[in-house]
Amino acid sequence: MTWRDKQKREVDFIWPRRGKSPVAIEVKWKADSFDPKGILAFRELHPGETNFVVASDIITPYTCSAAGIDVTFIPIHSLADEINKISSRRDVN
Repeated sequence: MTWRDKQKREVDFIWPRRGKSPVAIEVKWKADSFDPKGILAFRELHPGETNFVVASDIITPYTCSAAGIDVTFIPIHSLADEINKISSRRDVN
């Protein structure tokens, strides 16, 4: 599911999880083209801590802070593993 607000800020994929905070996933061709405005706007309305940027030029996963929220940059081949990790852990949210 894609999320978009009236100001046209968007997040490519939202994984809504029953009883847990949603996961935000942005997909970019290159990691340096990521603009955090969409995830920041989404997180103002839907607090949570799991935010991914998936890009073709990422080799090693890393995490950066964007205006107070952590965003993890991962290669496309790691997305399924990350989703499985999230699915198997117990969140307190």
